[in-house]
Amino acid sequence: MDRISRLIKQQRLLQFPEGKGLAGVMFEWRMRHQNPKTAYIQRIYDDTNSVIIICFLKKQAQLFHSQTTFEVDMSFKRIQEKGINEIIFAIWLEEHGKIFTLAQVITNSERMRNYQLYFHRVFELLSERVQKLFQ
Repeated sequence: MDRISRLIKQQRLLQFPEGKGLAGVMFEWRMRHQNPKTAYIQRIYDDTNSVIIICFLKKQAQLFHSQTTFEVDMSFKRIQEKGINEIIFAIWLEEHGKIFTLAQVITNSERMRNYQLYFHRVFELLSERVQKLFQ
C-alpha cells in the first residue's frame, strides 16, 4: 500500500501542484481559465479581507440572461473546506425535474455586507460575458 499511496500522491502533485485549496484554484485559473469563452473560473477577486471566485460557463451566462426568475442558495455546502462558503444562482428546470446551476460564487468571507458586492460583481461579469445588460 505504501507504493500505491506514493504513486497517488505523486499524481496529485503533478495534477495539482498548488494543492486543492484557494491557492490551487488560483493556480488553475491562471494556467487554464484565461479565455472567457471557454473558462469556468471567470474571475478571482483577492483583497486583504476576502477572496471571491466567480464561476460559470458562457452558455450558462446566456441561459441566465434569458431567465425571468432565479433562485439563490447560500446554504448549499458542496465544499468541505472550513471557512469557505458557496453561493449558487440556479433555476428549476421543470422538464428535467432538476435544479440547474447558472453561476457559482466561492468566498472565504461570511460578512453580510460583502454579499451585496458579490451580487454586483456577478451581474457585472455576466453582462460583460453576454454583452447585454442584466435587469
